[in-house]
Amino acid sequence: MAGFILWCKLARSMRLLTFLLLFGLLNSLALVFLALQNTNNMFLLHFYTLISYLFVALIFSYWLNHFPALIIRWSILAFFTLYLIMVFLGYEDLTLPNEFSRSVRSILIAIITLYTLYFNLKDHSDFPVYRDERFWISIGVFITYSGTALVYAAIPVYITYPLWLIHCVLVIIGNIAYFTGYLCLRRLTIFG
Repeated sequence: MAGFILWCKLARSMRLLTFLLLFGLLNSLALVFLALQNTNNMFLLHFYTLISYLFVALIFSYWLNHFPALIIRWSILAFFTLYLIMVFLGYEDLTLPNEFSRSVRSILIAIITLYTLYFNLKDHSDFPVYRDERFWISIGVFITYSGTALVYAAIPVYITYPLWLIHCVLVIIGNIAYFTGYLCLRRLTIFG
């Protein structure tokens, strides 16, 4: 919601984040709707895995210098290619959960996030780092996707209610960090 209120003042990366959050919401609603209809909804998880990696990698590539940004953009192609190979070889079935590609996506996003936090924010001296939207968005992405990687790594063994509850709490904390990032944008727009 905050992203749409500030739409005209948003940078390209924040517009992509707004679309990603909206797409995630619509995807979740479609997952619930299909589950209530007793219809297989696993193909939506596969599609969301690809789209979320695309959007997050693009967002972070806009925040980095030329060479790291190119590496991240090439990683999008590499991830899509790896995914298609896994589907072609039969390791990822569109009617079953995609444990492998979701785990790889989450690990790659966590690495990109840590890289961005370290190299892009280490020379931050204009104003406190906690007032920079990139800091909060990076924290939200890291919490959401690294926590997701841990949960999905445990799925082949055994998933329990407490494990799924931890996943949901991490997603909520990530969403709070995203919202804080949007508030930082608003504060800088009004006061800075």
